[in-house]
Amino acid sequence: MAALEAEDVRRAKYGTRAGAVARAIADGALVRGECEMAGDGNCSTDRNGDTLPAHAHHDDYNKPLDVRWLCPAHHNQWHDTHTPKYMSGWERRVDEIRTKYDRLRMR
Repeated sequence: MAALEAEDVRRAKYGTRAGAVARAIADGALVRGECEMAGDGNCSTDRNGDTLPAHAHHDDYNKPLDVRWLCPAHHNQWHDTHTPKYMSGWERRVDEIRTKYDRLRMR
């Protein structure tokens, strides 16, 4: 039961960050950029070879509008080698589980 409650809280917090970014983009306060690591030639592409839109990446989840733009491949690569700042310790574990799930789903 505690895991479910933690997931609900995580969703609320992630939703808040994602919602803040989406609203800022819609309002013109934030502009979606290109992948910061695009120069290495390893950006995510769709079946047509077009580069996928960059994700809003948060180095510090306490700052919802302080984002860097990374394509899905580079976003996953960043999380493989870095740990973002979290509001609480349990969020780190939830993110690790989510990342593993996302990787399994992409196979």
